[in-house]
Amino acid sequence: MSCCLQKSSIKQNISTRGTTFLIYREIERNLMVTQLL
Repeated sequence: MSCCLQKSSIKQNISTRGTTFLIYREIERNLMVTQLL
């Protein structure tokens, strides 16, 4: 049971990290655009 929960939590953690990375990239791009202006 705990093994199953651990697997799902790890999967969730990876997806959360991926989302955070995408948001970070988006913010970085916005900052670059702001610097150009």
